[in-house]
Formats: sequence, structure tokens, C-alpha cells
Amino acid sequence: MLQNINDQFVIITGGFLLQQEHHWIVPFLQYIFKPDFILTLVNQRVSYIRSKNIMGKKSMIILYVKEQEKSKEFYSKILNSKPVLDVPGMTEFDINDNFLLGLMPESSIIKILNGHTKNPVLGSGIPRCELYLFVNEPEASLEVALNAGANLISHALDRDWGDKVAYCSDPDGHIIAFAK
Repeated sequence: MLQNINDQFVIITGGFLLQQEHHWIVPFLQYIFKPDFILTLVNQRVSYIRSKNIMGKKSMIILYVKEQEKSKEFYSKILNSKPVLDVPGMTEFDINDNFLLGLMPESSIIKILNGHTKNPVLGSGIPRCELYLFVNEPEASLEVALNAGANLISHALDRDWGDKVAYCSDPDGHIIAFAK
């Protein structure tokens, strides 16, 4: 996508921006590079790096859940989105252009771990991670989560580190922070 802003050209590729004052380079770059690259111009030389890892996949965090369907419904409500993948053994949600949230049943990860670590089921209900989400209205997001079945930990308060944050836990005990 190409935009002209204040007589400078900006190419938007894969969610990243390239500002360019040389008009000839814009069509050239659009022709040469695919949208999954970040493009930069340094000393009039074009360099590029992949915006995704070498396999073209996004990074993700995977939460082990007791009931995949129940967790899918919960996260669909609090993220206000549908999964991008929903198959037996894995549900995935886009968090942003570079990151996914995965939900894997505890029974599935047990098969993968094959006795090499402690059974994750032994930690069910114990907070095992924190999902820290930046939102416009932490208290409103907390209410959505509570209505979806979350457990209240704390209403939105100004925290020592400068964020206003509300806390709850999902049905599996994972901590969710809504921050601004």
C-alpha cells in the first residue's frame, strides 16, 4: 500500500513503514519485495529483513487449558475476535501482526512431553503465566472478561510502574492483565 504524506512516500508493508524521499524507488521496491518484509532505506541503499521468522510463521505463547472449547469461547469474548485456527488440540488467536495466543489442551501437551517434565495437569488452577494486554479501557475490558467467566483479582488501579492495570484470571488460573 502506498501513501503520500507531506510529499514523502510511505510504503506500508506487513504492518511496517518505510519513508522515502526518492520517488523512483517506491515502485521499484513494491515490485521487488513481497509484503512480508520490513523495508528500510539507509544511505540510499535498500536493505531488508523478514518481519516473520524464517518459516514465515508468527511467534506465540501457548496456554495449556483443561477444556479447549471452553477456553476458546472465553478468549473469543475477551479478545473480541474469532480464532485464526481451531482444530482438535490447538486454537490460535491473532494478538497483533507478529504474535499469536495459542490454547492447547493439557491432554495434548502431555503426549508431547512424554514424561520428560512434570505433568502440567498438576498445576491446573495455579497461575502459570500472565497475559499482559494493552487496551484503551482496562476496567471495561475487565468487565467483559468477568462476564465471560474470569475471576476478579483487582480492578483497574495506577501501578508503581506507570500503567493503569486491571487483573483477573481465566478459567484455568492464568493471569490476565488489562493495561493502559
